[in-house]
Amino acid sequence: MNRKFLGLAPLLAVVAFALMPAAAQAAPHWWQNGLLVEEGAKPGQEFIGWGNLSLSNANTGELECQNAVGGNAENPLGGGVGVGKLSIFSPYNCVAAGCPAAAGLEITSTPNTLPWPLTLEEKAGKIRAKISNIKLTIKCEKIAEPEKGKILLLDEFKGELNVGVKNGSGIGSKPSTFEFDGTSGALESALGPGTAGGKVKVMGYTEQQIVQAKNP
Repeated sequence: MNRKFLGLAPLLAVVAFALMPAAAQAAPHWWQNGLLVEEGAKPGQEFIGWGNLSLSNANTGELECQNAVGGNAENPLGGGVGVGKLSIFSPYNCVAAGCPAAAGLEITSTPNTLPWPLTLEEKAGKIRAKISNIKLTIKCEKIAEPEKGKILLLDEFKGELNVGVKNGSGIGSKPSTFEFDGTSGALESALGPGTAGGKVKVMGYTEQQIVQAKNP
């Protein structure tokens, strides 16, 4: 075999890899219980979740709600990044200092445009899940007479958030978490940006599977 060709072989391999379609290169995928979620399988790995989340705005203050979530995680055919959707996002028991229940007021957070798309991304060696097309209507209204139903605050926060994915290690006992932190970004509104905080635990819907995001 030509020695010159042998010398060029490593270089040609690098060039060939660089020219490969992005879908064929390594990318973050969804896993369950340590096994890769089957490519192209529908609906993929269904999951449920729960936790406390907050939304902070310079004009409205901090809103905190308990949340129940649900959706599915899929790996597309061809090796592309893991995707999915958040089909259920249900805030309840919301509280905000600027809309106190003791004053006969109620604060609510209502999701719009569900389902919200999920896309895995890897940045600086860390895998995150981008949640797109988010729209949340925040409303503070009077629920006591004589002004019952009077709206004191009504605004919509929209955009996308990049949440950290912390993989769990135990079926049922140590689930994974979606972490909303200082690097998750902010939602936009007429009253200015709203930053999200908090954590949501997630697990498989049918058998409490460990839902993970990894780049093999």
